[in-house]
This record gives sequence, C-alpha cells and structure tokens, in this order.
Amino acid sequence: MTVVVRTLTPDRWNDLETIFNATGCAVARGCWCMYYRISGKGAWTRPSDSERSRGKEALKTLAAQDPPPGPLGYRGTTPVGWVSLGPREDCLKLVRGWRVQAARLECRAWTPPPCARWN
Repeated sequence: MTVVVRTLTPDRWNDLETIFNATGCAVARGCWCMYYRISGKGAWTRPSDSERSRGKEALKTLAAQDPPPGPLGYRGTTPVGWVSLGPREDCLKLVRGWRVQAARLECRAWTPPPCARWN
C-alpha cells in the first residue's frame, strides 16, 4: 500500500500521538522529538515524566506554527510514520555542535534530526 505524507497540523495531533504511543516507540515518547531542538544539558536530555509533558506540549505548540515541525505518513487513513524536520537553525543542538561549526555551512539547510518513527 502507498504511504501518503501530510504535514503535522493541530488537527492531526491525535495521529502523531497514535504513532508515539505505538509499541516500540518509547524513545520518541521520552523527548517528543524536542531533544535536538533545545540546547544544553539537563532535564531535557534525561526526561522525567514532567519533562516528557514539557516536550509534548512544546511539539504541540510547534504543530500550530509555520513551518510545521515535520510530516506524518499514512497508509490509507492509518498514521504509520513521523519525521521531525525543520530549518537547521531550529535544531539548536546541531547548530551549536562542533560538527556543524566545523563545516561552516553557509546555505539555509533543513535537517532531519535522528528522531523518526515508522511502523
């Protein structure tokens, strides 16, 4: 069956929760794909229950913004995949990381952090 890709929007939020609550998706539920979008160390890098809620709410807020934080994949009407995607400057851990600094990239690039889920 073909996978159809649609932008994450507030009206598709429940579909993202369906993916994140699927068996085997505990890692994504840990940070709600916000790990690379924040900078520094601390609770966000070792999420507790309260930090998971904070990450979930932060991603939900991003779903209402432009550009959206990534696409959802569907098989028929069933949500089966998600990729966090956005302008590199939105992924603060990557922007401030030594690898990106060493590359001295001048172009405006979009980056998929290594946080994706496909069933």
